[in-house]
Amino acid sequence: MAEHDVLPMLRKMRSIGDYQRIAIKRDPENYPYYAAADVLCLLADGKLDKAADVLATQERAAGVWVPRLRHLHLDRKLLRKERLSKVDRVKLAALLHERETYTVEKLKLCDIWEPTRFPLESSEGS
Repeated sequence: MAEHDVLPMLRKMRSIGDYQRIAIKRDPENYPYYAAADVLCLLADGKLDKAADVLATQERAAGVWVPRLRHLHLDRKLLRKERLSKVDRVKLAALLHERETYTVEKLKLCDIWEPTRFPLESSEGS
């Protein structure tokens, strides 16, 4: 069963964003619970307009992310879908890497973790 159902699905996953999309498809009625993680994935992928849309429509996600973005003076820019400067992107990436490091440490994955740049750090689009 797992060889035919679960493993093919797992093999397709290359990122937390891939996992997130599969989780949302499998359980769409619980999207409000996934929304904060979805914002994290969208931000890391550089899909800032989509992240702004989620923040504007999902109260739980906004409750998690808007205070963090406000601290960096990015909340208004992001919600208005303004283009972020390189400095803004560096600040946002640092926040995401901080969350990444925290998660890796809590999951005790430090021995196998290989930090990499997020697509956000290499793209200029929104």
